Formats: sequence, structure tokens, C-alpha cells
Amino acid sequence: MATDNKRWKMHEALKELDMKLNYFQIAKNYVKEKCRDAAIMGGICLAVTGVLGAAITPMAIWAEVASRNKKIEAYETGLPRTEVYKQKYSDLVERVSDKTGVDERILLGLIAGGNTTYADDLRENGYAGIIPIKPEEAGVTADTLRTDDEQCLLSAAQVFKEIAEDQTNLEAVVSEFWYREKEKQAENAGGNWQFISAAKNAYDNRTRAEQCSRAKEALMEHQGALNYEEMLANLPEEEQKFRTQHSSLSGRTPLDRKITNPALLFYYKATIEAFERHNAGDKDFTWLDLLPVKLSATIYSSLAHMNGVELSSRSKTGE
Repeated sequence: MATDNKRWKMHEALKELDMKLNYFQIAKNYVKEKCRDAAIMGGICLAVTGVLGAAITPMAIWAEVASRNKKIEAYETGLPRTEVYKQKYSDLVERVSDKTGVDERILLGLIAGGNTTYADDLRENGYAGIIPIKPEEAGVTADTLRTDDEQCLLSAAQVFKEIAEDQTNLEAVVSEFWYREKEKQAENAGGNWQFISAAKNAYDNRTRAEQCSRAKEALMEHQGALNYEEMLANLPEEEQKFRTQHSSLSGRTPLDRKITNPALLFYYKATIEAFERHNAGDKDFTWLDLLPVKLSATIYSSLAHMNGVELSSRSKTGE
């Protein structure tokens, strides 16, 4: 009886996995990635143990996909969040909260986000501390950020307050906190495009076929501009000038269709993804899921530990 029950559960799990593989492109890509990882690990196991072949089981794949989807549950219910950070840093966040006015739950959420893979990537790119901060942001050395948790948390709280000055949407503020360097780069590129607003707009357009069509057209023109640019680079300088001057169409050259703002380029890609996911039957994703996977996982982790705190319109630091 127990064996039959296990077989039934396996059968149901495989059916649900099959449905997701057919309908959700993101899950399909994820499984492919895991299969590649499994192939690599299989080769290692073969070399060490001599076992012929190593395969990842359907149940293992499903467990990975399911655990990825739990980030949404973590934010919405708060159930999966851990109490480890609260137990370890409760005294620290209380002191920093008293000094800065930033809600303790926000500080705990930032600490939780600082324990993710994305945060480790930031540390490899010049950031430091339990919550990755750049020394120039904090006004102290990287060594101080690494060794003085209170100074690091004070600096992070200040950065958070500056981002929250003009808005009360917690998800947006947390997202911009973690993506602030990329946001600044996009802002400097001009065109009033930033990644967080781009993700929101793309999500809002998830039911609009015409927006998806325009995004695809813009990406095609962008690729054409890149191809034209590559072709010009292989020509003598004089011919490059001549072709550039005489290739205008209605006052524009092919190069004018190149998308120079990375956030605008992201917007077009996210618009297509949002429309296709919605069209395929995925009704549960949010604009946060359109952001890079590592980034969205970190944002969800932070939000889960913030436990639904609302930003105050007066202090912008939580209430």
C-alpha cells in the first residue's frame, strides 16, 4: 500500500511538472540549466566512483522548481522566513533603528538579503559588509564595513532612507536598494528609463498584444543596428563616413535604432516575457519576477523578513 501511494505521488508530481514544462518557459529554461549542472556533476561522479551515468530524477527537478516558486509564498505569508537573523542581530538592529529611525524589520530584511548569492556577487564587485555597501557610499573603508557590523548597518540604513525619500512603495524601494548601481547607470544613459520602473511597466502591459509586438519590432531594429555597426567597423574610415551620411531613412540612420539605455532594452525583453507568460496561463507572477533571477530572489528574501512593514509617508523609514 505504501509503495502504491509513493507511485501515485510520483505520478502526480510528474504530471504537474509536465504541465509547467509545457506552459511556463521560465521553468523550462530552469530545468535545462539544472540538467546541464547534473551532466557536469555526473562526469565528476563517474571519474571518482566509476559509476556509469548520473541522472537527476524528475522528483529532484520538481523539488528545485517548487523551491524557487516558494519565494512568492515567503513574501505573501511570511511563513518560510527564518528567525536566525532576528536572534543573532536583534540588539544591533535595535541600536541602529534608534539612531536612524529605520524600522527594525527593514534592517533585518536587508541583513537577510545580504546573505544571498546576489549579495556575494556584489561583494566581488567592490561592496563589503553584512549588507553589501560600497566604501564611497559609506564614507569608510571596506575593511571597516567588513569588521564593524554596526557601522555597516548604519550606512545601509542611510542609503535606504535616501532611496525612500520620494516614494512609499516598499517593493520598489527594496528593489532599488539592491539594484541601485544599475539604476544609476541606466539613469545616466538618459531617456528617463530605469530597471525597476521598466519591470513595472512591462508587467502592466502583460495583456497588451500591441505592446508585445512593438517590443519585438524595437528589438529587431536594435539587432539590425548592431549588425550594421559591426559591418561598418570592417570598412575603411572614409567609407564608414560615406555610408553613415548616405544611409539615412526619413532623417534616421540604421544606427539611430540602436538602444543605448540598458533599462529600455530590458523593458522590451521584459514586455515580451510578461505577455508570453500571461498568455501561457501563468497568472501568479509579479513584476518582481521579471527582474534577473538572483536579484528577485534577494528582494523576496528581504521582503519576507520585513513582514509587510509599511513605509511612512512622513518619515519614509517604516512604521
